Amino acid sequence: MVKNVDHSVKKLVVARDYWRTKGGITQVGGREWQCQTGCIDENRNVQNDTFFKILPQQIGNRTWDHIEITVLYIDSDIDGAYVLRMNHTL
Repeated sequence: MVKNVDHSVKKLVVARDYWRTKGGITQVGGREWQCQTGCIDENRNVQNDTFFKILPQQIGNRTWDHIEITVLYIDSDIDGAYVLRMNHTL
């Protein structure tokens, strides 16, 4: 869930990526969700409960020690965007 999205946002992109960083950097799983219309609800939230559910199956038994979550807010067709990036290494 992404909360308090301004109504000026024309496109929202959310990515979750899982990495193994020990012994060389390798992506072990990830997905990117995009929405351009009908994403923001009446409370200014965006929620998709199903898109990322496949990640545990995609990752399987592979080990990972780093996660990145990126939210891209695009509010202009030309050059208006801002990004929120969160990452954590175990």
